[in-house]
Amino acid sequence: MVSLLFLLFQFLSFSVQAQSGEWETPPTRTTEFIFKGFRENNSEIQTEGAAAIEPDGLLRLTDENLDVTGTAFYRKPVRLLDHSNNLNYSTTKEAEVCSFSTSFVFTFVPSNSSNGGGFGFTFTLSPTPNRPGAASGQYFGLLNETNDGNPMNHVFAVEFDTHATGNHIGLSFNSVTSDVQIPVAYTTDDDVKDGFELEPIIVRLDYNGQNQVLNLIVSFAKLPITPSTPSISHIVPKLSEIVQEEMYVGFTAATGKYRSSAHYLMGWSFRSCRDGLTADMLVLQELPLWQQLNMGNKNKDDQSMVTKILIAASVIVSTLVVLGVVAFFIRKRKTSNAQRRKNLKALTPLKHYHYKEVKRFTNSFACVVGKGGFGTVYNGNLPDGRNVAVKVLKDSKSNGEDFINEVASMSQTSHVNIVSLVGFCYEGSKRMIVYEFLENGSLDQFISTSASSVAEWRRRLYEILLGVARGLEYLHYGCKTRIVHFDIKPQNVLLDCNLCPKVSDFGLAKLCEKKESIMSLLDTRGTIGYIAPEMISRVYGGVSHKSDVYSYGMLVLEMIGATDKDTVENTTSNTTSSVYFPDGIYNDLENEQESRLYGDDLTKEEEEITKKMILVALWCIQSYPSNRPSMNRVVEMMEGSLDALEVPPRPVFQAPIAPLQECSTLSGDVSVYIVK
Repeated sequence: MVSLLFLLFQFLSFSVQAQSGEWETPPTRTTEFIFKGFRENNSEIQTEGAAAIEPDGLLRLTDENLDVTGTAFYRKPVRLLDHSNNLNYSTTKEAEVCSFSTSFVFTFVPSNSSNGGGFGFTFTLSPTPNRPGAASGQYFGLLNETNDGNPMNHVFAVEFDTHATGNHIGLSFNSVTSDVQIPVAYTTDDDVKDGFELEPIIVRLDYNGQNQVLNLIVSFAKLPITPSTPSISHIVPKLSEIVQEEMYVGFTAATGKYRSSAHYLMGWSFRSCRDGLTADMLVLQELPLWQQLNMGNKNKDDQSMVTKILIAASVIVSTLVVLGVVAFFIRKRKTSNAQRRKNLKALTPLKHYHYKEVKRFTNSFACVVGKGGFGTVYNGNLPDGRNVAVKVLKDSKSNGEDFINEVASMSQTSHVNIVSLVGFCYEGSKRMIVYEFLENGSLDQFISTSASSVAEWRRRLYEILLGVARGLEYLHYGCKTRIVHFDIKPQNVLLDCNLCPKVSDFGLAKLCEKKESIMSLLDTRGTIGYIAPEMISRVYGGVSHKSDVYSYGMLVLEMIGATDKDTVENTTSNTTSSVYFPDGIYNDLENEQESRLYGDDLTKEEEEITKKMILVALWCIQSYPSNRPSMNRVVEMMEGSLDALEVPPRPVFQAPIAPLQECSTLSGDVSVYIVK
């Protein structure tokens, strides 16, 4: 009888709790797993789309086909809400997201070396173990155009964008637009590597439920110890709005319409609702890729994967060799270490061609299109059909600095009036720059073949010189880091099929911060006749971007025929820029000898254009940099009215401190660009 009464009491208590919604706090359910490869864990992973577990144990998220998606999720749901502080279990408003930690190792292989790969993959918290209706490309197989940004998605993702033109890591909440985003970088405790590399990368993500801080560390998997410095450390209160009672953890990936990569996971560990305990460490030597590289595999599919990995590894090795050699030269000169490190950093994401590749697409350097003091330019055709020019530099005594300057400078430019960089080759003494091929040669050749009349030539010349000015304005003000060219001359201005000018040859260029007005140079650089006075003697002032302004002014005067070349060629005793200075222009302006100054058979409009170019050039070649306009002011003057321009004062030149012939970086060579 007593037992019966006790059972009845228990039943009534259970009923009251059920009706009132009050329950005791349930024990927190934890989830833990570690996959050292996925071959033995087929039943634990749900794959869809292009995703599959391969015989070698790698989890492939996407293959190398275009415009595909793939998802791979842990098959069982994970409880991520902590009700320990919630007396009313029937509501989740006060529930907190409990701590969780995950680690995984990934690598990817672009479908071909020319497109750079794409698009990328995500680590995802999702309410479903798949992503039905998700799109490819920029949507990563996670969302689509219709539901992107919808708060009802309940999706959190860490994006790893492997697109060649937009590498980044981001934290995204219900959208593929990242709330927190950083450029791709791997921490190594004592260094930071930019750009995704074609070798195993390890990721560790730790979320602390108490303070809502998410830490993300990305590093090379080959390092013996995971670095301690997070790539991202951020408070993410939004996570509590996304996480539901049960979530699925996994990965999504996608390729694009024109770019693709095969994305692979080598291993994965996860642990949830265990405060202070992180996911199990993954050791590269225990994962399938390591075994594949070191032991080999007789399976045909495995051999194909080995080939891909070896190709990727060879690219990495050669890149590391290049960077190692360049780094050695950088450290050799202490006075320029900081600037040269910045230049080297810019090389990392660029296309690196092997010498054999360059030899192949230039047909063993069969077609010469240009020669000069720098070396020789050859014509070539890339596998994708693009016509390129390959500049093969002569052996240099500068330990590669000029080469680094040129590649680093060109890599920052994307302006229509700047020659586009395609890639580079740097193997031992072989230094080559691959850039777009321009059909109409250099500006100095354009003089004799450009127009049927002087009037037509002057009109075309004005448009070309205004393009050149805009290009220099972009180098000085439009780039992230200011680029000073130091070798502006007609031979370094190339023309495309539409006679659009493009500034080229960045071999003497220097990068500097925009806030720095004066540059520190240990040498004089440029071509005789275009060198600013302060480059020869510091009595005129400090070297700065105004040195390019001077060179531009001399280029303008030469192009309109205002310099006395016969005087220059017949003078050998004096090598200062004063020899090249057109004193006759001032005499003609003062004596109003307009026919000598402008030429014959010009309309009033063409005379005004010519006078405007001359006056702008004279302002540019003022002796002291402070008296010269900046390049953005030059553009305004070229585009503005002639009435707003005054005749500048006649410059006064002084004797240089050291003769020019002692300066090693000067070049008196005239480049020859052969038009085929």
